[in-house]
Amino acid sequence: MKGKIHWLVVFLLVAGFFISCAPKKKECEHTHGMQMETEQPAQQEVQYTCPMHAEVVSDKPEKCPKCGMNLEKKK
Repeated sequence: MKGKIHWLVVFLLVAGFFISCAPKKKECEHTHGMQMETEQPAQQEVQYTCPMHAEVVSDKPEKCPKCGMNLEKKK
């Protein structure tokens, strides 16, 4: 019985050695280091607002109808 276990262990060790030393398969080509083209975000609408009156919003850089200040780009 001890002899069978001994040979089983030896066989498993030898098989493990050959499996670990076998040539590796060529892996799929990946582009991990390459920069991928990314989609440009759609043109966002620029909105302008009055610094003093946040409720005044326009799509053009004009003057605030309440105070006459120039509208600034909304952040």
